[in-house]
Amino acid sequence: MSDDPLEMVERLTEYVDELAEARSQNKPGAIKGRTQLILNVLEKLREAHSTSPLSLGLIDRIQKEKKRAALELPETSGNYQSICWDCYKTRGIKVLLDKRVDSVCRTCGWVQCPECGACRDPKFGGCPDRSFKVKGKIS
Repeated sequence: MSDDPLEMVERLTEYVDELAEARSQNKPGAIKGRTQLILNVLEKLREAHSTSPLSLGLIDRIQKEKKRAALELPETSGNYQSICWDCYKTRGIKVLLDKRVDSVCRTCGWVQCPECGACRDPKFGGCPDRSFKVKGKIS
């Protein structure tokens, strides 16, 4: 499996096509499998984007495929980028957050940090459902 962003977006398109087919045939196992493949590719694209920002053309294609997949994923209309307040404050590292590729908290609507799980900054009220990541896993 290639880590080239263009090839990953092509795989994403293929998986979304297969998801649509599985839905039309009402195959729960295939739906679950394709959904996981889509989420995996999106995570790899997020990692690639945080290392070297993707082109606007690729981001546009990712947004279209996310919309077509109709999964509960980050909204495609926002063009918001920032750094994680918690990672910067507690560890002094700048983790890029991008609403176009990172997950969005269902409770507060803020972009969630892929490293620590932080969403709404406490100085803006915090989030009652904040999940914390420990070594890449949500706890």
